[in-house]
Amino acid sequence: MNWELRTTRRGERYDLGEVDDFLAEVERTLNGASTDLTAAAARDKQFTPVRMIGLGYEHQEVEDLISGTLVPALEAKESAERAGRPLPAHPGGASASAPAPRSPAQLDPPRFTGRSFGEGYRVDEVDEYVDRVLLAICRQDGSVTPEEIMHKRFTPARFGGTYDMEEVDNWLDNVAVPHLKGRG
Repeated sequence: MNWELRTTRRGERYDLGEVDDFLAEVERTLNGASTDLTAAAARDKQFTPVRMIGLGYEHQEVEDLISGTLVPALEAKESAERAGRPLPAHPGGASASAPAPRSPAQLDPPRFTGRSFGEGYRVDEVDEYVDRVLLAICRQDGSVTPEEIMHKRFTPARFGGTYDMEEVDNWLDNVAVPHLKGRG
């Protein structure tokens, strides 16, 4: 199943791994591989909020997905099972063989040294790309490849909010690429 949720480093957000594990459980239940999750349990599900710096799923999007899509799908499945009818198609239309979302092995977002002066990579550009990379690691969906990382070029800047160039390059080469190759 493909539920698109935005990630963010700001505002109210939920832990990526917890939400991905929950979505995998919903998928298993809707595909008939598990009967552990009920609509009531999904409705009452609580996630750990991400504190301070860290990537997470936008809080309201997760809540809207649960209440507007997942709970109704689980209720329909439960109703069909009670009535002995064939199960209705579930949202997303994925097969049971589709890979479940994967936690990035508790991979924490990197903390690069910020700079006010001297050459560095622009903070906003790096943060946006690192968010994409972490999500690709989490989902293992190929949306970012090791080859793309090897060819990625950030805009250098001399003033304003920048990150240490060597730290960013080292994290991408020594942490992100191995995780994307499945050796992280």
